Amino acid sequence: MYFKVNNTEFIKGFNLGLRGACQGEIRRITIPPELAYKGEKVEGLFGPHSTWIVDAEIIEIIKEQTL
Repeated sequence: MYFKVNNTEFIKGFNLGLRGACQGEIRRITIPPELAYKGEKVEGLFGPHSTWIVDAEIIEIIKEQTL
């Protein structure tokens, strides 16, 4: 999956958990409900007030070019 850090389309905890990651790194990110979907239920995925545990492997880092 392609992911841009600080992308507001992703949950805050995922953004925070990937900051400072290095290429080739595998990171386990634990995201508490207040940094995920709080009390919302996402049908078929998880219930309200759920803690997420995400294993992310950083395959490649592409730096955004500045103008």
